[in-house]
Amino acid sequence: PYVRRLNDWLAKVRTDIAWYAAPQEARKQALLQDMKNTGKYERGSMVWLWVGLGILGSQVVRFLMNANGG
Repeated sequence: PYVRRLNDWLAKVRTDIAWYAAPQEARKQALLQDMKNTGKYERGSMVWLWVGLGILGSQVVRFLMNANGG
């Protein structure tokens, strides 16, 4: 596990060094592309969040109905 964590850390260091060694325009394009791609994942996550909240809400309502003898 120690070696694995060390390799993960070194990979991040290499990535950071390559990032700052790249030209400014390449970094800007990479950031713009990253921003375009993250929107898709966030929308999907929000859908699952609402689905989960709906299930949780229905279970709370069901519990309250049963607790009141309804």
